[in-house]
Amino acid sequence: MRAQFLAAATILLIPGMATSQAVTKYVRYQQGAATSYGILEGDAIRELRGDLFANPQPTGKRVRVADVKLLAPVDPGKVIAVGLNYKSHLGERPAAEYPGLFTKYPTSIIPTGADIVLPRDAKNAHYEGEMVIVIGRRAKNVSRADAKSYVFGVTVGNDVSERDWQRADLQWFRAKASDTFGPLGPAIVTGLNYDDLLLQTRLNGEVVQSQRTKDLIFDVAAIVAYVSTYVTLLPGDIIYSGTPGTTRRIKAGDVVEVELEGVGILRNPVTGGATDAVAQAAVTTAPMAAGGWPMHSMERPQPPVVTPPPATAQTAPPADAVVLFDGRSLANWRTTDSVPAPAKWRVADGFMEVVRGAGSIQTAQGFGDAQLHVEFMAPNPPSGSGQGRGNSGVFLMGRYEVQVLDSYQNTTYPDGTAGAVYGQYPPLVNVSRPPGEWQTYDIVFRAPRFDARGQVTAPARMTVLHNGVLVQDNVTLLGPTSNQRRDPYVAHPDKLPISLQDHGDPVRYRNIWVRELR
Repeated sequence: MRAQFLAAATILLIPGMATSQAVTKYVRYQQGAATSYGILEGDAIRELRGDLFANPQPTGKRVRVADVKLLAPVDPGKVIAVGLNYKSHLGERPAAEYPGLFTKYPTSIIPTGADIVLPRDAKNAHYEGEMVIVIGRRAKNVSRADAKSYVFGVTVGNDVSERDWQRADLQWFRAKASDTFGPLGPAIVTGLNYDDLLLQTRLNGEVVQSQRTKDLIFDVAAIVAYVSTYVTLLPGDIIYSGTPGTTRRIKAGDVVEVELEGVGILRNPVTGGATDAVAQAAVTTAPMAAGGWPMHSMERPQPPVVTPPPATAQTAPPADAVVLFDGRSLANWRTTDSVPAPAKWRVADGFMEVVRGAGSIQTAQGFGDAQLHVEFMAPNPPSGSGQGRGNSGVFLMGRYEVQVLDSYQNTTYPDGTAGAVYGQYPPLVNVSRPPGEWQTYDIVFRAPRFDARGQVTAPARMTVLHNGVLVQDNVTLLGPTSNQRRDPYVAHPDKLPISLQDHGDPVRYRNIWVRELR
């Protein structure tokens, strides 16, 4: 039986804390041959005896942090993790209806300060900064309403992930659970409002992830309740709750820091892994966007920011246009279900608005070569970051997307910025208006051509003006747009519906019309 010691509470007043509770920072440490638990108070630790999760008692002993070795703050029996739990990390994937779970191994856990040692054949390992839930008492089939009473506290984690292995392997055994792939610490903290803490990741000092835990798709209570339906949770078990935004490859010499508001900083150097030349060669085998860059690469230069011209009144449709939305009715729109039904988005005050979970919508009529005018507005006030902020999309023929995103002072991968041909071409410039202001797309689209055998004879081409500024100049599409893969052209009818995406954000649309081109 492992020795476990704790200490009394200290009160901290910080944003996001539950002010009616004491905020306590518990650490686990080694001094000589003894392993103990205690409470962190500045540069000192107060040791307590007893079970970490049941009425610990003070010993009266104090030690200096400088005189001990900090360990991972808990020695977990189970290490569970939730994937795709922030909209900003989903890309174009729809949000799940329940938490997507996987496991890591206790042997992957390392404390703050320890090296992340990449295996020699790891070529594309990424950081994933996360809040980690620590279970305080046995939980089985608990309700969402009661779930938080089973949580002891939270700590900071880094779910190191080898992306190539995730794609190639049968399961994520080595991609997620290799030794040292689970940095954890420095402390377990109780008394915080776990549902609204700032989570940030820094790579070599640069902030690369930043989001509040209130943006979790499944919050702490939902996660604990769901997991306990299938697995008995025991004191000391931990659950990584998911990572926000986008991630980058890490390599030997890097330093990753993950900070959770009120909890502390988890800092780990990176060693090992494939050489830069081998790793770069592996990265180039990933799906490619135009211009020689891997799809969704955060290393690709961001498009220059250009101030758009002032917004003007709605552009009236020409006489030969088909009006798809006039501000009054969704009569020309259907769901994208296999059996289309009437569209279920909200219509009010001259606009239609995405209703989360109602699904994407498509025109009742099909179109091929077309000039399309669309006006849209990102939600105000803005919420989330990266791909989780004002995300939707305009799909020509239901498969060739111009990205809709709140890209005003919001960084994401360049081929997913507003005005991008998603996953293929970043916009020439970022000409986004602030959230809450109407914006325009004017798209000239030429559909692909196929021969009698179904082989493409002329790929699709697209020109896009965003707020009156050219952002795509007659580009040749590499195939249908998609997330993290490059799909080939497949023969399809000459005319198909135009669709608008439900990505979970209440993006608004108005004044949509199309001219068929001959």
